[in-house]
Order: sequence, then C-alpha cells, then structure tokens
Amino acid sequence: MMSFILSLIKKQEGGILPLVAISMTVLLGFSALVIDAGTLYLEKSKIQKAVDAAVLAGAQELAEAQERPEKREEAIKQAYNIIVANGVDRENVEINIKGTEITAFANVSKEMTFARIFGIKDTPVVANAAAQILPISAVINSFTAEPFGINTDRYPNFMDEKHNLVLKWDKDNEETGNFGLLDLGSGTNKITEMVVGGIYSTDPGKSVGRIMKRNYEKKTVTIPIYRLLPENYVLQEGDRCNKTGTTGKRCIQVLGFATVYITNVVEVAQHKASIYGELKEITLPSGSIMNENAPNFGTYEVILTK
Repeated sequence: MMSFILSLIKKQEGGILPLVAISMTVLLGFSALVIDAGTLYLEKSKIQKAVDAAVLAGAQELAEAQERPEKREEAIKQAYNIIVANGVDRENVEINIKGTEITAFANVSKEMTFARIFGIKDTPVVANAAAQILPISAVINSFTAEPFGINTDRYPNFMDEKHNLVLKWDKDNEETGNFGLLDLGSGTNKITEMVVGGIYSTDPGKSVGRIMKRNYEKKTVTIPIYRLLPENYVLQEGDRCNKTGTTGKRCIQVLGFATVYITNVVEVAQHKASIYGELKEITLPSGSIMNENAPNFGTYEVILTK
C-alpha cells in the first residue's frame, strides 16, 4: 500500500510547475494593474487640483469683466498661468468664460508602464472644474465695518454716478442731522455682521474718531448700500436699529453691498471731514455669504461650483 501512495506522489510532481507559472503570471498582471492604477489616481489628483486652482484664480478677474470685456482675456490668461505652474501642459486644457462663470476641462494622455504588457499604451485622464462669482448678501466674521455707506435716498442712481460719490459729508451751516454716518455700536453691542434686509441705525452728527485722512484716503473698503426708513418706522424683532441715546437717529435698511475706493478725505476740523469715493467692481476674499439672488452692486465672492 505504501509503495502505491509513493508512486502517486511521484506522478503529481511534474504538474506543480505549470500551476506555479500560471499563478505567477496572474499575480504579476494584477500587480502591474495596481501600480498603473495608482499612477493614474495620482495624475488625476494632480490635474484636478490644477484646474480647481485655475478657475479660482481666473474668477478673481471676472468682477471687472462684467463691465470691461477685455478683462475676460485677463481672466483666461491668469487661469492658464496657474495650469502651467502646476505642471500641466496648457495644450491639454480648455478654459471658457460664460457670464459670471469660468470653466476648465483637461484631457491628458498618461503613458502606462506595466499595462503595456496587455497592449494598453496610454490612458486618458480627464478633469473639469468651474467657479462662479456671486454677489454677497452678508458680511460676517472677519468683516471690519466702516461707519458709512451709500445712501440711495441721496444717490438713487449711484451705479451711474459711480465716480464721484460723497459717502460722508460736512456742512458748516448745519450742526445737526444725519451726514452719512452709521451707528455700528461698541463693546459687546458692536455690529460684526450685516445682512441684506437688515435694519440698522444712523449716527447723527459729523464727528467720528476714525474719520482721518491717514485712515481712509486711497483705501478700498466694502460698505453697505442702504435706504432711510420712515421716521415713524416701528421696530420689529431682530432689528439692530437703536434710536435711544441720540436725538435724530433714523433706521436704515441694507439693500446690498458695494466696494469703493476712497479718492479723497477733506478735513474741515478735528474728526470732521467729507469722504469721497468711486465704485469698484471687485471679488472679495472669503468671509461673506453669497446669494445669486442678492442685489448686484459689483462686489462678489468666488464659489467653486464643479
């Protein structure tokens, strides 16, 4: 019996080598596919980051492009610069602008290494991205409020008169009333966020400690667009209008936000001055809330939409 078993074992010895050879081939094949798949994943990640960064950079120029079509080319150029800086051939990327959106589509042919064994020489790697600018509906968190804005009662057509706006005025023959200043509170009551539709209050008088030539002139600031509410306006829950403490305070309603470049500050006395500015089309850094339905006064923030 023992001799019979030994003879069977000897007969099977030659069959193991083919099985090992087949197994090794399959194993090497899977290993090759895993390595090449990892390479494709890294390439996809690299290209995706490049197109994301490209559209975000290009979108920064879209605000001005809404009124100056030549800025569209500047936005596309900026996007391509980012593509190249991230090691992607610009010939493999298509960038387009439509309205307030910029898109990027990349199609890169990646050479394979081990997959060539199976006749696969290269594989396309595709990535796309889109960024859009939206008007802001609220400024929050890092918002540093300025104590003035654009009064639509004084400037009903301010979008057409954008180059010579008086944001805060001063008249020697008028000592009382509202001259363009806003009450932003102080201490724990300081207003650190403003929203479209929000109700706040004016700050009667001409004097304010921060109105100084060195503080404002030649600076760009984001400010609210507002309208005066009737003097008999009845406060509602959630309103930030505070009529107490100073005679002549009026409630205002924020209609939106705009950005102005302070062209001149004319001081007439200590802490008293007139402030002049011009409207700017601009894209803000993060720190605000966007809404495509918000009134558009030329101040935007960028959102990655794809």
